[in-house]
Amino acid sequence: MKQGDAMRKILFLTLYFTYTLHATIYQSTDKNGTAIFSNSPSYNSKPMQLEKLQTYSVAADKKIAPEKKNIREKQPAYQRLEFANLKNNATIRNNNSSPFMLQLTIKPGLRKSDRAVLMLDGKPMGKEVVGPREQLNFKLFNVNRGSHQLQVKVFSVKEKQQLFKSELITVNFQQNSIKFKKSD
Repeated sequence: MKQGDAMRKILFLTLYFTYTLHATIYQSTDKNGTAIFSNSPSYNSKPMQLEKLQTYSVAADKKIAPEKKNIREKQPAYQRLEFANLKNNATIRNNNSSPFMLQLTIKPGLRKSDRAVLMLDGKPMGKEVVGPREQLNFKLFNVNRGSHQLQVKVFSVKEKQQLFKSELITVNFQQNSIKFKKSD
C-alpha cells in the first residue's frame, strides 16, 4: 500500500467518523487523480452516501466489574530452594571477624515481586534478598558458637504471605578460644 493511499484512507475514515451524524461529506478528484474529501461542496464534488453506524449502549443499572486476575496463577510455583554450600549438621569454623557467605539456589528464580529472608533459630537474620535472581546470597556475622538452625523463607512483597521455604538444617559454629600464658 502506498503512502498516499494510506493517507487517503485515514482522511476518509477521520471525516467519516467525525461528520456522520450531522454533516454531508463530499468527494471530488483533483487534476492528479487524488481523491479529496470535504464537508463543503466544491467544483466537481459529489455527496457521498454513508451507511449509518451501528451503535450499542450498556444498560445503566448493570455495572460490570473488572475481572480480578490472580497474577500468581500465571507464574509457576517455586519448586526448589536448596543450600548450595552447606549441608545438614555441617560444622563451620569461624575464628576471625569475617562473615560466612551462605548461598542458596532457587528454581524457578526469585520473582521481582518476592523476597527471601534468612532465619537463624526461627528469627530473621541480616538483610532480606529481593528478586529477580536465581541464586540467593546471605552473610552471617558474629554467630555465637554452638548449634543453630538455618532456613530461608520466601514471602510475597505485596501480600506479605509465605510462599515457600527451604529445609530446616542444623549447623554447628565453632570458635576457638585463645589461651594466654600466665605471666611470671
